Amino acid sequence: MEKKISEIKKYDPVLKAKFDKILEEYGYTEKAQSGAEELSKIFPKTSSKTYYEYIYIRFVRRFDLDELLGEFTSKEERNKSMILTDYLEVAYLIKFLKKVLNAGKNKEIPEITLSAQTTPYPEKPLIIKNYKLISSILDFLNHYLFKESDGLYLFQFDIYENHCECIKGTEYIKEESVFNDEELQMIIDYEENQRKYIEVLAKSRNAQLGQNIHLVQKRLAEIGFLKNKGIKGKDITNELAFLFDLLGLKKGFNTTEFIKEEKYRKTKDYLTAYYLAEKKLSE
Repeated sequence: MEKKISEIKKYDPVLKAKFDKILEEYGYTEKAQSGAEELSKIFPKTSSKTYYEYIYIRFVRRFDLDELLGEFTSKEERNKSMILTDYLEVAYLIKFLKKVLNAGKNKEIPEITLSAQTTPYPEKPLIIKNYKLISSILDFLNHYLFKESDGLYLFQFDIYENHCECIKGTEYIKEESVFNDEELQMIIDYEENQRKYIEVLAKSRNAQLGQNIHLVQKRLAEIGFLKNKGIKGKDITNELAFLFDLLGLKKGFNTTEFIKEEKYRKTKDYLTAYYLAEKKLSE
């Protein structure tokens, strides 16, 4: 049985019209209608039949930025946008409870101890020695992480097709869908890196924007839609300006006030700031 979560493949008319206009402006309209062979090679389970569908779903409707242009936000607003989620702790707890339950499969009753540092008097540790209760806690955490991450990991790791099916043009999340062990480890690695990034990127709004642009550019180059990764290469001015407009769609920021050369320079500056932050993180 399938459970309908959202019709994420239903195009929003206004957003679609803006996307179409951007593709036309940069000469990508015809190319956007191709890509079936390239996409199927990289993502054998993909339901996307064209570059258009792939980009729209992953980077127009599903890609979120707090703001596109950091120079119009204050330092306080910038810091507020870098709030950490609890996904890392939840993922670690899921991994831990799975090990506990697996240890109990040989008929031994698993046991976990919960303790908290409270003031003025610490509470006594709470011991849970009940397979069904621990299993119920694990089920809750699994579904919490899947639901609250709201598609982030599905698109970040291209595991969308592992958890979704397209039935008569509408996308459905498979009922009881949770992350498997391999996906869970990917989430842990990703969230640990994100915490390191936040510490460095919080000091530079340009670097934050550069990180988002880098991820989109890298993926579009991998599937063959764009030619370049980075800030140099053939047709780079057109491609970076395109990325500037593409990432502006989600929040509805008006990018029409900038000419192509300005969009190119801004995107180049954002990517350069990100590369510098990356270098600092690797030192």
